[in-house]
Amino acid sequence: MDLVGAVENTRLLILNNHLGTSFYKECLFKLTYEVVKVKRTTEFVLGLLGGIFGFGGSFFALFVGVWSEEISNLGSMAFLFSILAIVGSIVVKFKAKIGGWMLLVSGIGILISISLFGVLPALLLVPAGLMGLLRKDKNNNIEVQA
Repeated sequence: MDLVGAVENTRLLILNNHLGTSFYKECLFKLTYEVVKVKRTTEFVLGLLGGIFGFGGSFFALFVGVWSEEISNLGSMAFLFSILAIVGSIVVKFKAKIGGWMLLVSGIGILISISLFGVLPALLLVPAGLMGLLRKDKNNNIEVQA
């Protein structure tokens, strides 16, 4: 629910007691508020760097996998998780929750698939995913007029 530059008019009836006579006065309050959209540049940069380092680790695992088919399969899984990380870093700018989940899953997947070579990408991707999931937009009240 994005509200940018929304304006609400609120009417209040105020009871005034002036010289023993009660009367109601109608006041119009104008509230202007704005929802500040978080830019999510940090998540984007961390996800992009994590994906690039994930590609490096997966290529190294694929190179070592020439002698072992199991390592080659794990390297190709890390390659797919790195692609997911790059896509998630782009998605997090538009849909923060979905992109955050993509970054979190790719960080854990890279760490499981290529273990030691996936530590640096996981250290970049997991916090980026958590930031995408947990950071919220800020509501700023700009002015109140009576």
